[in-house]
Amino acid sequence: MEEYIAQLEAQVQPVAPDDPMAEVGRKVLLGDFIKMLKHEAGACSGEDPEDVHDMRVATRRMRSAFRLFESYFKPKWVNGYQRRLRKIARALGAVRDLDVLIQGVEEYAASLGIAPRTSHKKLTEEEKAAREAARGQAAEQQMALGEAVALVRAQRDEAREELIDVLSSKNYRRFVKEFGEFLTTAGQGVGKDSSYPVGLMLPNVIYQQLMEVRVHDHEVEDHTVETLHALRVEFKRLRYRVSFFEDVLGKEADDFIDELKKIQDHLGRLNDVVVAQSVLGELLEDLGETQAAALQTYLDKLATEQVTLQDSFVQIWHHFNTKTVQRKLALAVAGV
Repeated sequence: MEEYIAQLEAQVQPVAPDDPMAEVGRKVLLGDFIKMLKHEAGACSGEDPEDVHDMRVATRRMRSAFRLFESYFKPKWVNGYQRRLRKIARALGAVRDLDVLIQGVEEYAASLGIAPRTSHKKLTEEEKAAREAARGQAAEQQMALGEAVALVRAQRDEAREELIDVLSSKNYRRFVKEFGEFLTTAGQGVGKDSSYPVGLMLPNVIYQQLMEVRVHDHEVEDHTVETLHALRVEFKRLRYRVSFFEDVLGKEADDFIDELKKIQDHLGRLNDVVVAQSVLGELLEDLGETQAAALQTYLDKLATEQVTLQDSFVQIWHHFNTKTVQRKLALAVAGV
């Protein structure tokens, strides 16, 4: 695989303003295809959860790129690749979502420990007894949460086995070979509208996606989970579109992407909290009384965090729509 990746890397080229849109799509896809392959071994081994995360991001970016560039290729050339990427993304997502959930519970359990004393003042017997009782209660909660996590780990391990099956299959290997050839063969599979240069099409491409974001303006004040989930998807697509064209956009593109990252972090955390409550809530009936009570305390904490994240997004939204932030995008596009 390393030799194959090196062969692909040797053919990576930056996007140029006069590149036809189809070839821009090929260049964009190739960069993320290489990133996906680089994390394949780590995703299978499970030694570092970030490999699954990084491989998943690469597949997401490629699927988003296909959403943008598919019209510049003949359907028979790209439909099969899109289907295979969806299958890979689903397998990676099943593992990643459970990794995030496990990490959250473990971090919460670790926070239950008794804080070290900051004073050298001698404790009374009552104070010693209280600290000892609190220490014992924390240990009991940590053990109970550990048992709950064990159930989630079993789900995650099952999801990882399914991921390994996908990534070790003949179909996957055939996809890697064929997709690599497609991405490194200029002109292959292009459609009738493929020759439009990126310099001509880019302003419309960017602002069309910005419209998909800002069309939610009338819904943001309600800040429901459904609205913010839809916004998270559209913001992600906007960030991907801007990053796809960084080579030809003005230097202000980096500043605008930084703004999008902050929003994605906020909405991403909200999504993690909502998913965690759904998955962990289903475990309560399978746990003993002590374990269920400890897990319910964590679920209550997540519910409170969810409300805070939803309420605070309104201010973030208003900031995004200020002239200061929107000017960053305008200057980046003007630099093409």
